[in-house]
Amino acid sequence: MKRRTFTGILAVAVFAAGLAACSPSRAASVTERVEKTFTMQKGGSLSVSNVNGGITLKSWDKNEVQIVAIKRAKASSEDQAKKVLSEITKSVTYTINAPSSIHVKLESVNGGIQVDSPGSEIQAETVNGKIGITRGGLLSATTVNGAIAFDVDNVRKVETTNGSVHGTIRSLKPSRASLETVNGSLRVAVNKSAAFHLDAENVNGSIDCGFPSMSGSRHSLGGEVNGGGETLHMEAVNGSIAVHPAS
Repeated sequence: MKRRTFTGILAVAVFAAGLAACSPSRAASVTERVEKTFTMQKGGSLSVSNVNGGITLKSWDKNEVQIVAIKRAKASSEDQAKKVLSEITKSVTYTINAPSSIHVKLESVNGGIQVDSPGSEIQAETVNGKIGITRGGLLSATTVNGAIAFDVDNVRKVETTNGSVHGTIRSLKPSRASLETVNGSLRVAVNKSAAFHLDAENVNGSIDCGFPSMSGSRHSLGGEVNGGGETLHMEAVNGSIAVHPAS
């Protein structure tokens, strides 16, 4: 199925615009709302790329995708604010409603990413911003400056440089996964009946494991959980690691 891709401001008609009229002594703000709706079944693919602004995606019970882009501008006068707004092409906030169980790629440079989409394969990437996944299927998430939090069926890769990684993996058979942070804690809860191999490494911090039959040292710990399976690799440099059965 063809992937739907959107970059920058949506190239569709403006359905609503809000103007805040102000006296000459006060700043004026202008808001422009752009909306696009199209059909998509479960299993479809969606890609959204942004530069300055956050992206929020939620699932709904419709076989279609609705994307709402909001641009905002402030200036010393209403006319100046309108001029600034007309020149904005890469600073926007996206709010998306889409079916669950789709393939999603969301990218931003300066902005957070929030997703609630059960069963979906999610790829979330930003540079400066947090990533939060309330519900999802298979997750890949990367940021440089920001924390990552998730509650998903499975993880492929979760990585940040400056921030914590806290999450839950629900699958009974976790896929091969890598979770890494440089400056921050790494805390993961895994289904108590899940079968996997744990490989945890820490440079400047401790490792706390709630699963039995582990071997190693304060900075390196590993072993088979419930008979073993794919490897769950956890690595931190400056921060503690904790892995426990999910409640």
